[in-house]
Amino acid sequence: MTTRRFILVPAIVAAALGLLVACGGDENRGSSASTADIGQGLAPGEFEIDIVGRVRSVGPYSGDRVRLRYSPSTYGSSRERRDGTGGRERVVATNDEGPYSLMMRMDLQRGDEEPDRETGHVTIQLPPGARAGQTYPLETFARARHGEAFVQFGGYGQSLNIGGSGTISIAEIGERLSLQFEFSGGDEAEGNYRHIRGRAYQIPLTRNGEAHYQLLVDGQREDRVEFMRFRNDWSIQGPELSFDFPGDVARPGTFQLANRRGPGVVSVSLQNHRGLDFSGSIDVVQDGEIWSATFEFEGEGDVSIRGQGSFDHLQGRPAHR
Repeated sequence: MTTRRFILVPAIVAAALGLLVACGGDENRGSSASTADIGQGLAPGEFEIDIVGRVRSVGPYSGDRVRLRYSPSTYGSSRERRDGTGGRERVVATNDEGPYSLMMRMDLQRGDEEPDRETGHVTIQLPPGARAGQTYPLETFARARHGEAFVQFGGYGQSLNIGGSGTISIAEIGERLSLQFEFSGGDEAEGNYRHIRGRAYQIPLTRNGEAHYQLLVDGQREDRVEFMRFRNDWSIQGPELSFDFPGDVARPGTFQLANRRGPGVVSVSLQNHRGLDFSGSIDVVQDGEIWSATFEFEGEGDVSIRGQGSFDHLQGRPAHR
């Protein structure tokens, strides 16, 4: 993974710059800045951000957590808006189709107290169908409707639960993301004013662990795609499908599948089809920190189930290194 340098633009300089912002959807408001324009002064994998207001950005995040991540991100629901137009529908993200988000982490300061610093984050959620070469409105989480991009901010217990407006402009999206954005909202007299702007240049996509599989339930075919993760060192879990490995730590290899784990046996379960008698096999491969597998199984009980598929891009845990 490319090392990500974090650059902060001073507020005075940032105010003199004119950054657009872009996000995907159907209500485009203009054309995007070019990748070359966004990348001026940045190397691939770098970003720049400036936050002005009661809380302001003061420097790069220097801890051991990830400070920049472009990845698939489920487009969640929000409260119904006061104007009666409603919130958002839930859209579950996949590696190939999105929707995607960009998370940026930085150090924040409140007032002029130099020792008083805290880690904060800004997340830009791109809407379903985000496209390169377009500029779109940017809302806060609570105000965004279905198909709109939104920005989330966290730090010092504060958020962007304020009125405001912004734009986001996408120069490229796919295996790499280049964009720039700007958002202003709140009231300086009330102490909640916030102005956020930034840009990110050719940030590589971090794919989520994802399972693709097919079920035949009493002969009826169901095609599934779902997010998978290590719940702990020995268990891989998705919303519906789960695998529990023998011992305290999962290992690569070929295993039998059954209802209960044991020596050489991985247990398999389906959240919506409990109490079945399972049999089958799974072939698990580990490549560095990334895990993948192919599997097939049968389940008999109240219903008859046949399943086959795979998962990939699954991030291992420290115990698997």
